[in-house]
Amino acid sequence: MIPIVKINNYEIAKLFKDRLAQKLKNSVVMKEGTDGYTVYIDEEDLEMAQYVVMQVTGEIREAERQTRIRNQEEWADNGDTIIRLDSGNRSRLPSLRSQLRGAMGPFTLAISVLMTLVYIIQFVAPEYMEFLMLAAGFAPDQPGTWYRLLTPALMHFGIMHFLFNIVLWIWAGGMIEKGLGTSVIMILFLLGSVIPNFAQLQFCGPLFGGLSGVVYTLISFCWITEFLKPEEYRSIALPPGLMVFSVVFAFIGLLDILPGTSMANAVHFSGIAIGLLFGVYHAKFFSRLKKK
Repeated sequence: MIPIVKINNYEIAKLFKDRLAQKLKNSVVMKEGTDGYTVYIDEEDLEMAQYVVMQVTGEIREAERQTRIRNQEEWADNGDTIIRLDSGNRSRLPSLRSQLRGAMGPFTLAISVLMTLVYIIQFVAPEYMEFLMLAAGFAPDQPGTWYRLLTPALMHFGIMHFLFNIVLWIWAGGMIEKGLGTSVIMILFLLGSVIPNFAQLQFCGPLFGGLSGVVYTLISFCWITEFLKPEEYRSIALPPGLMVFSVVFAFIGLLDILPGTSMANAVHFSGIAIGLLFGVYHAKFFSRLKKK
């Protein structure tokens, strides 16, 4: 079994464990350690577990945000997340749809719409879309082909692939755009698309697609900035376990042990590296320009 969530609050860890147990076909185990509680899943359920973790985390954060706005209840900080104290009872969490609806800035929304349109058109004219947008045909000496280092990020080859990437894009990208500004999310999108796509093209050829490079860039950027300056970057903090999961998932892809799955490993590792490097740079030179 592999770890999927690690947190030092029992109630939140159990919430993740119970929801995963409802959705996954294999067993889910929660173990207590010296530094908190870890939830383990079967490797076979990894893709679905990603989606469930995102959903639960989004619901928790939306509940926190709504409670802050109302300012009618008590709050306690346990070091990992903010938990609402509601006379000992956890109130009903809002749906993922309501959390996503208020999460996007203009650039995040524009890319989400574009990704959705591309995904829909792929069903109507898949050969045309692949010819138009894949990295195949890229030539450094032909300026007209440089766009092919960007467009593969907008293509997806399965519903779970598409949903996982777009939900994380809306969630993490929306937080970054609202917390740090549109220019920051635009830079992260370009860096997380072009450089990982070029790396994948060099190592494995042109037949790949997906927003994974950007998603890994956003996750590592949020993690390192919040790690370096937690007070300044609290507004874009993601669950620490998500970074651990991302690294583990990247290494699983490198080992090529998931049946029927071909992963763009160069994209994943490049995205992690870019997010970390740009995060360190931003925390050092720009962190005080816009704080939430």
